[in-house]
Amino acid sequence: MASHARLDRDRAVAVKGDNSEVIVANTPADEDRMHRVALKHEAVVDLLDGRLTLNEAVARFRAVTTGSAEALANLRESGAATTDEERVVDQVLAFARVQASRKPLRYGPVMARLESEAKSRTAQVVTR
Repeated sequence: MASHARLDRDRAVAVKGDNSEVIVANTPADEDRMHRVALKHEAVVDLLDGRLTLNEAVARFRAVTTGSAEALANLRESGAATTDEERVVDQVLAFARVQASRKPLRYGPVMARLESEAKSRTAQVVTR
């Protein structure tokens, strides 16, 4: 089962053994997407650990999302929210729920507070 690599146009492809496992190198667009996800993940960890407020996390997500036409288009296609701001809050909470589910004892109470805070935040926007 010898491994070998060959160049496939602009992307590297590696084929290994009889199973023909193919690994394709990331494109610059892939790298940009992964960087945005990493920044959002970092913001959520900081939010759950109390280093950021919900408003600060929302601001970070907004900056990361609006910096990319693709990310902004994806945001606008997501969820039932009616404004970009509501969609960003929903996205922060979705990322936070995933992280909190990995450590429910640590993050359960924080997540409950964030859900409540997000509802209050939405109610304030609606009443303005």
